[in-house]
Amino acid sequence: MRIILENTKDLEKAIALISWLNRPSVEQVLVKLPWLEKAEQQQFEKALKFLFNDCGCQWGTPAFLIIFTWYFSTKLREGDFSWNDLGMSLLIGVFTALTAKLLGLAWSHWRLKIWFRRMMLLGKVMEGCSEDET
Repeated sequence: MRIILENTKDLEKAIALISWLNRPSVEQVLVKLPWLEKAEQQQFEKALKFLFNDCGCQWGTPAFLIIFTWYFSTKLREGDFSWNDLGMSLLIGVFTALTAKLLGLAWSHWRLKIWFRRMMLLGKVMEGCSEDET
C-alpha cells in the first residue's frame, strides 16, 4: 500500500487505516503537507512507514530470549534438569513473547495516533492562520 498525505482529508483517510491488530503493510509514505518543512516531511514519512509496518517483533523476540534463557538456566543451575523443564521454558518464553508482541503493537498503535494528531493539529493551526491573513 502507498499512502500520500497532501491535505487534512488525506490525513483523515489515513487515520481510518490505523488499527491495533490489523494495520495494512505500507510500502511507501509520501508526506507533501504544505505546513511542514521538507525535513519534517521526511521525518514523518520515515516514522509513519515504520509504525504502520511494526509487527511487535522488536518487543517479542528479546522477551522470548530473556525469559527462556533465564528460566532454563535457573533449572540447570539447580541441577535437576529434565526435558519437561525445556518444554516449560519454551512455553513460558512463547507466552511472554506473545504478550510482549501485543504490548509492542499497542505501543506503535498509540504512537501512530499521536503522529497523526500532531499533523492534524498543525494543519488546522496553519489553515486558521491562512484564513486570518485573508
